[in-house]
Amino acid sequence: MKGMISMRALVLKNTETLEVMDVPLRSTGRATDAAGGGKIVNISSVHATDPKRNFAHYSSSKAGLEMLSKCMALELAARDIQANSIIVGAIGTEMPPPDRQAIVIPAVPAARIGTVEEIARFVAFLCSHSCDYMTGASIAVDGGLTTLGFCASRPEL
Repeated sequence: MKGMISMRALVLKNTETLEVMDVPLRSTGRATDAAGGGKIVNISSVHATDPKRNFAHYSSSKAGLEMLSKCMALELAARDIQANSIIVGAIGTEMPPPDRQAIVIPAVPAARIGTVEEIARFVAFLCSHSCDYMTGASIAVDGGLTTLGFCASRPEL
């Protein structure tokens, strides 16, 4: 029909939608309730700000996590709790799957997939005293992906 918009990307079963949204948002809040001071580091994704086809729920949940991190920073700063987030790109886990890495690597300015160890080292840095005055920040550890708007320019990703 003329004027119809495909919403295929938004169609998920209610249970799938809840699961995708629940993990990053509600579980972060639960962990925060238990925190009595210190550091909170949320792990976000380049898809929080760079949309990708058929990733609507995932992208929305990560964008929500970015805002939650900033709100946590405001609300918890007086209790000497710093809240920051890391925007990760292509990391050697199940995303992207090994069969898609050959497509993804050329799109990464660093020309490689990042490692879990690199993300862990950055989490450790954010949890160190070097970052005691940093709160509410979202830092990209993504091999340069966010500098490109990579998904919009590479629909096959």
